[in-house]
Amino acid sequence: APLALGEWNLKSSKLTYEVTHKLKKFKGTSTSARGKASCEKSECQLVFGVPISSFDSGDGSRDLHVLEASGGAVHKIASATAAFDSDFQGVIKIKKMAVIFAGFTKEIKDLEFKIREKSQSKIVIQGVFPLKITDFGLERPTFLTMLVQDDVPVSIEMVWVKK
Repeated sequence: APLALGEWNLKSSKLTYEVTHKLKKFKGTSTSARGKASCEKSECQLVFGVPISSFDSGDGSRDLHVLEASGGAVHKIASATAAFDSDFQGVIKIKKMAVIFAGFTKEIKDLEFKIREKSQSKIVIQGVFPLKITDFGLERPTFLTMLVQDDVPVSIEMVWVKK
């Protein structure tokens, strides 16, 4: 039987987005995600969410701007759902992931997350999912009259523990 069978909770996480501009890059990080996963027979389903306001770039006014630009006052949580085979080894191959942000849903197919640690009671994963600002109906912000890049990769590190 696959090791992952059963119910899992997200114990800790680190999600980091990276925005690139011609003159500089900045990152915002949150450790406030919550999530659950359930694995039965051959498939796992997971869901996690993170408050938009929990991302910290080290610049309070920039964080406020990100919150305003992303509609974070109305759509307070960014979330994702995913399905993958329960019999995974060194990587988790996600067939499709739906990311919900700013009131829009973007489906991402064929993602892989590395497994850094795996036991009967704990699984640690890491990876990156590619997002574009324009995928969520948002306008790319400008900095010194130049647009930031549309691509905003989000890296994740998550520790899942058996319920």
